[in-house]
Amino acid sequence: MPPLVDSRQTRMSAPPLRGVFAAVEHCAPLAFACLLLVCALVTPAHAGDWPMAAHDAQRTSASSDDLPASLRPVWSMQLPALKPAWPDQPRETSDAIYHPLVLGNRLIIASPLDDSVAAFDVRDGHELWRFFTGGPIRYAPAAADGRLFVGSDDGYLYALSLDDGSLFWKRKGAPRTRAVLGNGRLIDTWPVRGGPVAADGKVYFAAGIWPFMGVFVNCVEATTGKTIWSNSGEGDDFINQPHGAPSFAGIAPQGSLVVAGDKLLIPNGRAVPACFDRAT
Repeated sequence: MPPLVDSRQTRMSAPPLRGVFAAVEHCAPLAFACLLLVCALVTPAHAGDWPMAAHDAQRTSASSDDLPASLRPVWSMQLPALKPAWPDQPRETSDAIYHPLVLGNRLIIASPLDDSVAAFDVRDGHELWRFFTGGPIRYAPAAADGRLFVGSDDGYLYALSLDDGSLFWKRKGAPRTRAVLGNGRLIDTWPVRGGPVAADGKVYFAAGIWPFMGVFVNCVEATTGKTIWSNSGEGDDFINQPHGAPSFAGIAPQGSLVVAGDKLLIPNGRAVPACFDRAT
């Protein structure tokens, strides 16, 4: 396990990997997963990108680009199999597979195993840069306007340069830092598992998964990381649980956030999603 520091960056190549990414020439950037095998289809720079998990802020999983009639493998990369944070919860498994992004000639892959996000050249697969956070990256980053937004279990949202992986800014999702053991790792009490979504010059993300410890939904400026609004009052409602017992509970963000018009949708692991006003 890498040292738990705020951030570090290296251009060293990653160690040998298992599980498979394959680049295919002249096709749209779609991501497929079968068991633990993921095939990333990449495209020339003139075609559309795939900047977030499920393509866009609405998570439509649809691109306007057409696949050509003929595809052929160009190169392959082996990646290690992933273990979800909650292996005993069949409804919470989206972090058990890779969710690659494609932006121009860059393939972006984040990993909870070594806490890194890396960029590869789609033309030959060689590594361009790699950035390390201080905890597992459970959900896919989001990209917009030359920046990559990465949420980590260390409690921070990072804004990186797509060109070289350098750090523009980082923002803590909660008011303080407190290390705890979580899912077999040392993480922050308020991990960023409300995966970031970018839209209209803003980035939305959520920190905290235990309602009684506090949950923080944040909207920040994409260019500066400055807070536009933060909601910390929806995680401690005294309500009846699905099994009938009352307790302090509420939202417990786990999954990639969704922007739909003027609404922000927040997945909550095994529970129903929550709907927030994007403006406030």
